[in-house]
Amino acid sequence: MKAYIFALFLMLFLTACRQPECNTDADCETPGEFLIQSNCPFSSACIDSDCAVVCPFTSGKMDERYQVSCTRDTDCDCTNRYKSIDCVCHNQTCLSVEG
Repeated sequence: MKAYIFALFLMLFLTACRQPECNTDADCETPGEFLIQSNCPFSSACIDSDCAVVCPFTSGKMDERYQVSCTRDTDCDCTNRYKSIDCVCHNQTCLSVEG
């Protein structure tokens, strides 16, 4: 049983750490450990040819109606997202890159 749990943990860890190359957002999968969290509607995006787990940055509520629009990265400010690795403008929406 311990070996099974270790193998499962290792598989989840490796899945979360891999950053496969991509051409479109559809090439990327969001790891389950992000999907089960309720603090953001996480998804994955293809940014600079690498898959990244992202959180659409909002102006208050976590709802598509409140997503922050942008034309370039400097339009975005993700300082309120404490797990943010980077803040990017992707498809005219500010995204906090978190994985």
